[in-house]
Amino acid sequence: MSKKKSLTSEERVAAVQEYLDGKGGYKAIARKYNIGATTMKRMVCRAKTEGIESVAKASPYRHYTNEIKEAAVEDYLNGKGSLTEICIKYKISTDIVLRRWISWYNNGKRFKEHKRSERGLAMNKGRKTTREERAEIVAFCIENNKNYTLTVEKYNISYQQIYSWLRKYEINGVEGLIDHRGKSKKQEGLTEADRLRMENKILQAKLKDQEMEIKLLKTQGAERGRSLNGVRNVDKYIAIKYMNEAEHYPIQKLCAAVHVARSAYYKWLHRTPSHSQQINEQLVEWIKQHYEERNGILGYRQMTVVINREHDVHFNKKRIYRLMQILHLKSVTRVKKNTYIPSTPQITAENILNRDFHADKPNEKWLTDVTEFKYYVGTEIRKLYLSAILDLYDRRIVTYKIMESNNNELVFSTFDEAVRLNPDAHPIFHSDRGFQYTNKLFHQKLTDAGMIQSMSRVGRCIDNGPMEGWWGILKSEMYYLRKFTDKTKLISAIEEYITYYNTRRYQIKLSSMTPMEYHEAYAA
Repeated sequence: MSKKKSLTSEERVAAVQEYLDGKGGYKAIARKYNIGATTMKRMVCRAKTEGIESVAKASPYRHYTNEIKEAAVEDYLNGKGSLTEICIKYKISTDIVLRRWISWYNNGKRFKEHKRSERGLAMNKGRKTTREERAEIVAFCIENNKNYTLTVEKYNISYQQIYSWLRKYEINGVEGLIDHRGKSKKQEGLTEADRLRMENKILQAKLKDQEMEIKLLKTQGAERGRSLNGVRNVDKYIAIKYMNEAEHYPIQKLCAAVHVARSAYYKWLHRTPSHSQQINEQLVEWIKQHYEERNGILGYRQMTVVINREHDVHFNKKRIYRLMQILHLKSVTRVKKNTYIPSTPQITAENILNRDFHADKPNEKWLTDVTEFKYYVGTEIRKLYLSAILDLYDRRIVTYKIMESNNNELVFSTFDEAVRLNPDAHPIFHSDRGFQYTNKLFHQKLTDAGMIQSMSRVGRCIDNGPMEGWWGILKSEMYYLRKFTDKTKLISAIEEYITYYNTRRYQIKLSSMTPMEYHEAYAA
């Protein structure tokens, strides 16, 4: 590769003019004149800022106010333009100058205005100090995250002095701040009270920093978790924002404590939410709304169906699952309790259903069972019993009865109601071997209705699996969520849930329809 050369005034103007006339890009024209592409870009930037004639002359020294420096840096960090665009907007000679300002800003250095004649005086001249002053200055520097510039300006000392004192303190502690020049150690030696007083000042500064870091880490821990927008370190940014607003800690120290750049924090603070984030925020509102409406019974699969049906949208269950994980929401779970009560049957039937839980039409296969509910009157426990019949085709509850006793009347009245509502139904009627179902009178009712009796095997509750499963759904989504102390309220809650289940609870197996919608769709 040939060595880059310096251009004459005429060549610089010609190169920039070619770019402005559209005869080539930065790289092509830079290659033609054997200069760097970055140099070419800076010449074009200067020409756009000050006119093409300025390229022919050497760049003069320029003075920029602190307001211009801060405005230019903040515009760049907030994404309001590229380096070149910001330079043109604020008439900055090159992007090198802007890059330097950005570096100062991110490192916590203050912008300092000075004229050309003052540039050589940027370093303060050292001065004499007492050991108490040195301890105070070191404590201030530590408290401000070793900001040498701020310390120098506040105490009118040199960079060399504060840098040297800080190094000595880190190596030797407070004893390192003693000035031994021209004096014996005995004469300059500290009294115990002086040493403790100086050490106390510095330790207070350190403790203040540690207190800030502990509070910040606790706040960050409370906010930890995956975010809706996919941005990394969001928990840190939220913690920094809270600590700055609530405790008034400086942004620079907070960012340093959690090891993030100050520019990254400000970029997050002023970012515009993406389209995906806006959708996620809307989904979160819907998830919270439906979760509260259903008392927490919706898992991510049911939640997906509810959102897609009720809001006329189409979202994947994995996305709903991820958002519910972020919100720490999940459906309530239940503890299964299997209780078997032996009885002496009068009539038994074979397991004709044989776990074939598929049905091609309504009223082809019915399942039935009885379950118990407890409620409390003071310290006394009382019970209610629910008898229900389930249709295997559409999973609807055909009919149900609630009574205070688990007797023949409960089961017989449930069956009579089902026959009355469905006079043309002649299904396989499957149950367990409960005493009501093995009764001769109940068998006669089935025969009169033209139904085929089927029974589970002894100790095989899975033979009546869908019915047992429905009891689990009912209790986990309604009964286990609260403690009932009133019979009327318990009955009302059971009835309301069965109505909700039949008419409003969407099921994926039913093509995301409710049991009654699926039932009516067959007739249509």
